[in-house]
This record gives sequence, C-alpha cells and structure tokens, in this order.
Amino acid sequence: MMRGTVKRAFQLGLAALLCGQLVACGSAEDGPDARAIRDVYARYRAAIEAKDGEAALDLVAPESVTYFGELLDAARHADRATLTKRRLTDRLVVLSARALFGDELARFDARTFLAASLTRGMTAISDAPRIGLGAITVQGDGAHAMMMLDGETTHLRLYFRRSDGAWRFDIRTLYDLLEDNIDGLPTQLERPVDAWLLDAVSANVGHPVDDTLWTPPSPAP
Repeated sequence: MMRGTVKRAFQLGLAALLCGQLVACGSAEDGPDARAIRDVYARYRAAIEAKDGEAALDLVAPESVTYFGELLDAARHADRATLTKRRLTDRLVVLSARALFGDELARFDARTFLAASLTRGMTAISDAPRIGLGAITVQGDGAHAMMMLDGETTHLRLYFRRSDGAWRFDIRTLYDLLEDNIDGLPTQLERPVDAWLLDAVSANVGHPVDDTLWTPPSPAP
C-alpha cells in the first residue's frame, strides 16, 4: 500500500526505530520448524514481489485474515467518528481501500480482500525488501524471528503461527511496526491528522482524494 509519502514514512520511521537497536548477528535455530518458517517467509516474499495475492494468501496466518476482515467491515461501514477510534494505521488502510477498490468492497470477503490487498501492495513488506529473518524461537504453535535489516539483527520480532500443521506468517506484525513508525508523524509534520491521512492516501493511489472518503460506501448494519 505504501507509496510516496507513506513509503518514505515507513522507511524513515523504521530507520529511526532501529537506531540503537542493532545487535551482533548470531546463529539462527536450525531445527525443522525453523527451516519451515524460513521457507514460508521466502515463499511469501516471492509471492509479494510477483504480485500473486492468492499464493501469498496461502502463507498467511488465519489471525491475519481475521484482521483484514475487520478492516474490510470498517472500509464498508465505518464513519469518521468510528474510524477515529481506531489506530492510525487502520485508518490509513481503510481510507486507502475505499480509494483503491471502490465498489469492489461490496463483493469482497476477508480472504479475497486480503488477496487483493497483497496484489495491490497494501502491506508493509512489499516496501521493505531489506527485511529478513534472524534467529528463530519456537514455542508450541507460535514462533518469532528476530528481524534483520541489511543483514544486521535487530531487537524487533516477526511472528509466525502454526495452523493445521503448517507454519504461516502473521502479517499483523508488519502493521504493528508501521504503527510504531507513523504514530505521531502528523504532529511532527505540523499537519492535522485527518488532513495528513488524506495526503497519504492521495500519494498511495496516485491522484488527489477529498473528504468524501470519510463517508462509508454503505450504512452500518
């Protein structure tokens, strides 16, 4: 999703977030679960680079699909007052989805919305090719990998879940990192939050948008 303003915000915010957090690289776990997680992540990255949303969807944790289902519902029905209660990243995704997909929102379910979003670049990973996996820790059906930036291990973590016997990437991790990076950015730029959001969405979709994006396509059920 992130092009222009938002892409730069993510990259600059990520760099700031990582400042002082780099640690010496260590050897990663090398068990079968760790190898499976590395394989899943590599295939996910390849699918994103190929803009193959269906292939990427098969590698995403069910919790991530649920999250996108919530965002889809907000994109269809949430008015400005309701959106303001959500975090900045969610508002950015919802408004961008309205601008990008328009009437298509009515036809999506959670999975097709996520697949379309992956294809259209609406996830942080599509604009973070420098991110890789460091050491992996597995705890039952959950695991985390230390995030690497340009080959250097950081203190940040990417999360994975085991579902139906297979490891899948929890892309909510990336939205949590994005929120850390852009929260407070409108204030730093001395822009009202709502105005900054419309600026960011305009950069995403490649044309100006206006206040009509705050009006949901259909009333709340």
